[in-house]
Amino acid sequence: MANKKAFYFPFIHVNEYVEISKESISESGFEVLDFKKLFHIKNIFDRKNNVAVLNWYEDRLYQKRFGKLRAFIEHFIVFFQLILMRLFASHIIWVRHNFKPHNRAQRPFTHKLTCGALNLLATKIVTLEKTESFNSTVIPHPLYRNDDEMLHDINRLEPVSFEVECLFFGTIKPYKRLDELLTLCAALSMFVAVNPLQPVFL
Repeated sequence: MANKKAFYFPFIHVNEYVEISKESISESGFEVLDFKKLFHIKNIFDRKNNVAVLNWYEDRLYQKRFGKLRAFIEHFIVFFQLILMRLFASHIIWVRHNFKPHNRAQRPFTHKLTCGALNLLATKIVTLEKTESFNSTVIPHPLYRNDDEMLHDINRLEPVSFEVECLFFGTIKPYKRLDELLTLCAALSMFVAVNPLQPVFL
């Protein structure tokens, strides 16, 4: 039996979703490899066994660490990868996480162009929730921790001595606009749960 390979983008990421997703794909019988390895000449001859799994691919051009020159080069890399991708993989799974890049107030034209190309190229589009904008298969965001771990921590908590009307949890970053939420909900009793190991941006 031919070895099924999933070329995953990005292969390494701070978001735990990536590792959970890769583990799930591996359990399905695929060898999970770095997306960069897809464009090896031998994969053209084995394309029927190859799947490309793309997360945040359309957002890769807008990373803050990119200077103008690097961003310009990345545009060409994305352009050529999109043209060649179907030569190396028979299936392209596009997991669309966001409507627009987090660090852009408006959707750039190149983002719309990349999304349009992926919409044509992808054999399956996956979203984390239902959208009316396009057809997709909905696979809800996985939990980062299993039930036993969460129940263990819940049982260790001391009872809260005040009434909480609004609870915010998760990584606090500028694009989530917690500052606006705090302003709008100033009259509410709010409890903010923060991971002390992560930087807080307000």
